[in-house]
Amino acid sequence: MKKIITLAAALSLLAASQVANAATTRHIIVNDQMVASSSDITSIVENGRTLVPLRMVADAVGASVSWDAKARTASVRKWADSIVFKAGTKTAAAVYGSVSPNPQKVDLDTEVIVRRDRVYVPLRMIAHTLGYSANMRDNGSILLQSPISRADREVLATGTLSDARMFVKTKAVQNARNAELPTLYPPQGREGFAATYLFPAGEANRFFLVAGDTAAFYELKGGFFVVTWRALIPVGNKDELGLFMEGKYTMAQGTYPADLKGKEFFYFTNSSIVTSERREAGRIAADGTTTRLGIKWTIGEEVKEQSGSLALVAPNETRKEVRLP
Repeated sequence: MKKIITLAAALSLLAASQVANAATTRHIIVNDQMVASSSDITSIVENGRTLVPLRMVADAVGASVSWDAKARTASVRKWADSIVFKAGTKTAAAVYGSVSPNPQKVDLDTEVIVRRDRVYVPLRMIAHTLGYSANMRDNGSILLQSPISRADREVLATGTLSDARMFVKTKAVQNARNAELPTLYPPQGREGFAATYLFPAGEANRFFLVAGDTAAFYELKGGFFVVTWRALIPVGNKDELGLFMEGKYTMAQGTYPADLKGKEFFYFTNSSIVTSERREAGRIAADGTTTRLGIKWTIGEEVKEQSGSLALVAPNETRKEVRLP
């Protein structure tokens, strides 16, 4: 009888331990939008770290998942970013496609667990690889947030054209992702640096960035600006923008937006070399004619040339898009 009581007590303690290490996650919320809700979403706490069902989180953010039963590895991919977890280990291999195509070894704080045919991985690790910050509410809900805040998403969705373009100019590229495009390594053939933002007339949520020896097209997708096309610009007898507008680029990747061929653009350029800095705004007509709207050129603290307006909107230009991020 004593042995039976002891066994029952042990089983009771084991069950209590399992309950203590598991918590029901009621919702998965991405950028303030509930994308999954189920009493079957269970997280696990191991060594003070929260592990979550890999597939449920991946599905919530639109990532793809594959499982190799023989190797016991789970692979997750979204755009050009991916990570491979191996069950029973504390390491993973991550590819940050916006930086490099080469896998990087990542040390985890706790092992990847397979339980009831589900792969559980550290929440913050999977979120970080795909570009999100992650938190859990007291009720167990998982919160995933892209680098674009709610206030900034509102500006991009319904703000003025000037405010939306200001966000793009100052913040958009910093946390942009690559869409299935391999990294380009341009030759360093130019002296100084110039970056031109080229916006379709009336738009802010998609644009070309012509910078140095590359041109890239960015689109707002799911809370991120994503590079969906890019190419190299060879050194020539014209500036980068002039060569790009004439279609003189090489090694193009992705799909060039067909609806923008022959379209009017607004541009803003910032270039520098040593102590010389030049800012210029203007518009490019559908036939390629360029009209400068404003310029400021300085060398050190001396203003060499200044005229017109450097506003991020052309005269009489109105916003033609109202697009939720």
